Amino acid sequence: MAKKEKKRNIHPEVASLVNRRIEELGLSNTKIAERFKVTPQAVSGWRNRGEIGKHYIFGLAKLLQVRPMDLVPKEEKWSVLSDDELLMESIVLAVEEFEAKHHRTLPSNIRARAITTLFLKFHGSKSYKNAVQVSDMLTEMMDTIER
Repeated sequence: MAKKEKKRNIHPEVASLVNRRIEELGLSNTKIAERFKVTPQAVSGWRNRGEIGKHYIFGLAKLLQVRPMDLVPKEEKWSVLSDDELLMESIVLAVEEFEAKHHRTLPSNIRARAITTLFLKFHGSKSYKNAVQVSDMLTEMMDTIER
């Protein structure tokens, strides 16, 4: 009988992140499997191959305290997430970049308001160009709030 071939690590960057966060948070495959109603072997697959089903990405990201986009391989980001999910991810990333650039952390209520305002502005719009546009709007919003 031929030896069963072990599946290779298809998405090493995702597998590495999942493993690191599971270890840092002290989680077990069994506990994660119970939470998502999958087998521990499925969780082991997430850890070994970095392949996570689309319907588990957001829940697992929340559990592991990472962004959903971090659990999607680079080459699949545009095909796996919806336009709204990509827009939200872009806005959150732009807010984080704004905070880093200005060496400040926005208060949570202002941060949430900024993200919501930007999402509503660009939702369903073809006018969204890039994170620079979001950053410019954030700067305008912060100037208005601080007056």
